[in-house]
Amino acid sequence: MLRLIRDDASSGGPTFSVWRIAGPKRVDHDGVHLRVACRVGFRSLRVSLGPGIDAERSFAYAVSSSARLREHFQLVSAFTTLMKSDASSRPRRLRVVRPTRIAVMHMRALQALDGAQAGASQREIASVLFGEDVVAARWGTDSELRAQVRHLIRRARAYMRGGYRRLVTVGGDR
Repeated sequence: MLRLIRDDASSGGPTFSVWRIAGPKRVDHDGVHLRVACRVGFRSLRVSLGPGIDAERSFAYAVSSSARLREHFQLVSAFTTLMKSDASSRPRRLRVVRPTRIAVMHMRALQALDGAQAGASQREIASVLFGEDVVAARWGTDSELRAQVRHLIRRARAYMRGGYRRLVTVGGDR
């Protein structure tokens, strides 16, 4: 954790602003200090703000005299770079691509087959795949949900008998 304190000795140094830190932030007050926690890229950063830290005054780092000076220096260096950079040069979050409907269906088919091979009933498989509430509301002897579970099991067995090859060929099962 970095501790920032007001630096009255120097002028023109970087100033602190929570808004210059990219990404989601959490701000807590422990009764003495204001603490800011955020994620910058794949690293988490925690900063403790001393009194008098604001956007008009420069700040200094208060580093404990422990044996982890190299680690503290790396944190100070990363934080200083972050405070000096503009928003366009900061690393952007990786965009998480949602799976397609067909990918979810393939996954559910394989999960259904695992359940069937383990001896689970179709209702138990449906509970795992779709949730207890959905099964309680929509399960019946000739229900659409039960038919879907049977279809998923049949589809996965077909994959097991060599149908998986269609998934890896051009123009395969889409």
